[in-house]
Amino acid sequence: MDNELNEEFDIDFNISEEDRKIKIEDEDGSIKEYEIVANVFTEDGEFAVYTDNKILDNGEVLLYVNSVIRDENGNITFDDVEDDEVQNIIKEIRERLV
Repeated sequence: MDNELNEEFDIDFNISEEDRKIKIEDEDGSIKEYEIVANVFTEDGEFAVYTDNKILDNGEVLLYVNSVIRDENGNITFDDVEDDEVQNIIKEIRERLV
């Protein structure tokens, strides 16, 4: 495995405590609280990596990745991301955190 960082990813882990906590309303109107782990910027757009700190059976923390869409009023919507793109982002984050 190559130990060089992928220059296609600009990953920001320096998120203020105030900006780290987010509330997301899902399609059925339920609101849940999450914690932003990183903001990722690529040539394909902006992505948010976040967690509800749920621990999986294998001991890893569950992470979510969504693309970030900002409207002209500053409102943010999270959109789905293709599985291969999610895997690339998570892989890059793991490599930088190790």
